[in-house]
Amino acid sequence: MKKPTRQEYKDRILTDKEIVTVWRGLETAGMTEEMKRALKLILVTAQRPGEVIGMHSNEIAGDWWTIPADRAKNGKTQRIYLTPTAKWLIGDKQGYIF
Repeated sequence: MKKPTRQEYKDRILTDKEIVTVWRGLETAGMTEEMKRALKLILVTAQRPGEVIGMHSNEIAGDWWTIPADRAKNGKTQRIYLTPTAKWLIGDKQGYIF
């Protein structure tokens, strides 16, 4: 029996050029506008897809988004600053954003 291998953490990040390519590609992608906004919000906040998709308006206060510990993958409350671009992508929808 082989010894289990140590889990490797993913440490690759997108380059600025790759981010621009993805952002521009989303403009013509065959998906809903809501999905495009969600993917862009993932890019601008660097948050996990599941956390972005589960975003609720009651988690947003001013310029801050607080992901409760019970919803965060790491089990810790996360507080994320929302840039003007992030707030524009979120819009003013109440309830679940996506």
